[in-house]
Amino acid sequence: MNQEIERAYSDPMYIALEAAHGIAFHHGLGLDKMAVVRRYLSVPAIKQYAERAFTKSNMAIVGSGVSHSDLTKYTGDFFADVASGPALSSSSSNYYGGESRNWSPNGNSIVIAYPGSGDGPNLKPEFTVLSYLLGGEPTIKWSSGNGVLNKALEKYPGIKIESKHINYADVGLLYVGLSGKASVLKEAGKTVVEGINALANVKEEDVKRAIQIAKFDILSAAEENSLSMELAGQSVISSGKLPQIEETIKGIEGVTLDTIKKVRTFAVIKYT
Repeated sequence: MNQEIERAYSDPMYIALEAAHGIAFHHGLGLDKMAVVRRYLSVPAIKQYAERAFTKSNMAIVGSGVSHSDLTKYTGDFFADVASGPALSSSSSNYYGGESRNWSPNGNSIVIAYPGSGDGPNLKPEFTVLSYLLGGEPTIKWSSGNGVLNKALEKYPGIKIESKHINYADVGLLYVGLSGKASVLKEAGKTVVEGINALANVKEEDVKRAIQIAKFDILSAAEENSLSMELAGQSVISSGKLPQIEETIKGIEGVTLDTIKKVRTFAVIKYT
């Protein structure tokens, strides 16, 4: 556990993104996902939580490339002794917003985040398309990328950018993250804000390009058994339904320039 914490906190982007969650949601999703407050951890506390969490109501068994009869057999063999119990519940998350500045000896990062959409019935695919429209890690090696922000940051070599929409059960977070040398990061941040504010003038062909890239990534992820099975299990536990790739792709394809502009609620943001 200590090694995992040390590895995570050696990454300035991780620190900035966790701080953004804290400012955005305060409690629940705003709490650090690493066990950094060790004084509250003890063997009895972990055991007590395991007894509440690892029950039939909180588990989903997902198989890939295995017959239903075999899956049923091994589920019975290995999980027959799992206790029954109520499903864990949590309160809905609220978005607050604000600003946070943190010191790190391991580098420099800036995260600019906005409220997004939740998963399942709360999912709004336009937020996913918007993250691809902004840009981030290029899909082609040695390319700067085709996103709005990729083009804007070409004059800042060495700056790493990522733009993602993280969707949780009932809420989401759309963020843009920058990492690099402090000497150029501040100016690069100003350029990013200008690019975000310029989304009011985004063109339809840019939206269509973002949709195609989003579809490609979704279909590629669905082919990875470990990732797709994890997403399937999470969906079954949270909503009782298996995620349908066809429905996800259909939702992505239904995004238009008008829907993008409707969720672009950033108006004009200031950067200091």
